[in-house]
Amino acid sequence: MIKPHFDQGWWFWAGLGLLLVALLAALVLWRMQSLAQKTRSRIEAQVEERERIARELHDTLLQGVQGLVMRFQAVAEILPPDSKARKMMVEALERSDDILIESRDRVRNLRAGGAAGDLVARLKSIVGNGPAAWHVSGHRRDVCSDVVEEIAAIAGEALANAMRHAHARHVSLGLAYRFWSLRVEIADDGIGIDPMILRQGWREGHFGLVGMRERAERLGSRLKIHSRLGHGTRVTLLVPRRVAYHARWKRPEIV
Repeated sequence: MIKPHFDQGWWFWAGLGLLLVALLAALVLWRMQSLAQKTRSRIEAQVEERERIARELHDTLLQGVQGLVMRFQAVAEILPPDSKARKMMVEALERSDDILIESRDRVRNLRAGGAAGDLVARLKSIVGNGPAAWHVSGHRRDVCSDVVEEIAAIAGEALANAMRHAHARHVSLGLAYRFWSLRVEIADDGIGIDPMILRQGWREGHFGLVGMRERAERLGSRLKIHSRLGHGTRVTLLVPRRVAYHARWKRPEIV
């Protein structure tokens, strides 16, 4: 009896099949990692640009405004105490102090990226005391703060649309920490979105939907908007785990 050649046995073809499957899985994994790295690099570049803008605002605009405020204070001091002009000047200076504090907070937020962020806390700060119902599922994980801000901007726009344009009475916000992705869902019982607006992706004079889609694209995530007139709207955002979760994204420390 002639023994079959090594490439004629079933074990050979089974091994070859397993090898091909392993190579295909490795290729898919490499492709996913490559896309995630491109997304991370793009967002990191945006973070660096934000930090540069923050430095410019602090070193030029805020410092310049502070100098002007001090000069106006000096002018106010030489005006008669009971004059109307002094009273108006003092009121303007008090308002300028509030604007400077708010501006410094904005600049500080621009430079706050890179670390882990609490997405739940950030979304709750947007909702505030509004009528939104909450639902969080899965094991909570830290999300990179830059991604948190992008998600918060999308969710904030969806919530604003529900309250301002859809006249919703009830809004729900769901957050699901899944293994492969982070899922954010905002649903309302409002009047819904016109199908024509959904098809063209924007409404005359309003760019909220456009901005939401652009932010989702920058995150390499999927944004779904499902709506029927008179039956509310559901906005769903799916962010891949390699982009969303902070454990997969550790920026090098600057020494």
